[in-house]
Formats: sequence, structure tokens, C-alpha cells
Amino acid sequence: MKKHYILVVDDEKIVRDLVSLQLKLLGYHVLSATNAQQAIQIFANNKDEIDLVLTDIIMPEVNGLELANQILDVNKNTRIILMSGNLDENISITKIGNGHLYFLEKPFYISKLKTIVEKCMSAQQWLQPEVH
Repeated sequence: MKKHYILVVDDEKIVRDLVSLQLKLLGYHVLSATNAQQAIQIFANNKDEIDLVLTDIIMPEVNGLELANQILDVNKNTRIILMSGNLDENISITKIGNGHLYFLEKPFYISKLKTIVEKCMSAQQWLQPEVH
């Protein structure tokens, strides 16, 4: 059975570490990045292994939407979950290409994380953004 790889991107260490730990407890192999630049490098080096990218939207320099678009430029079939606790009015999750994403509002329980990750992993086709 294939072990699923998830790239977690969040500029806040405590959030990144907590989400990574929760995903590891759920049985996923986790890579993590502190910013979009690091995430792109990790993704480029592991694009054939990474099944899902879970990224914060609000980050310094390059936000999660820009990161998602850069990742989709490398692999258009990558599954992406965008998460935020305070969505900026100027950022619209509908701006991302092909609807290859889900949105997860922070804070969240591990059960919600488990549900959305499983849904993303089992999705055959991405039709439109889904908000959770």
C-alpha cells in the first residue's frame, strides 16, 4: 500500500508543527516548509511523491494562493488544501486555476482535518472549490 506524502506550509512554527504531528498520527508521511519559496523547492524535489499540499493562505511575501498556482504550474493534478483563520477580503479562493483546492478554516479539530484530507486523497476529479 502506497504511503501518502503531504507537504505542510505555514509560516507559524506552532501551527506547522501541530498540523504535521496530526497528519503523522493519521498515518501520512509529512514534509514541511516555513514559506512559499521553501515549499516550491521541496515540491520540485519531490513532485512525484507529494500527493497533497496543505498551505496557509496568509503568509509573508508569497501567499498560499500564489503558492498553489506555482505548484499547479509544476503539476496540474496536485491536490491542495488552503487554510486560514482570517481570510483577507482581497483574496478569493475562486482565483485559483481549475478548482484544484479545498478550503479549511482554522482553527480545526483533527477529525475535520482527517475528513478533508481523506476526501482530497480519494477525489478522482476536481470540479470546483469546496469550503469546509
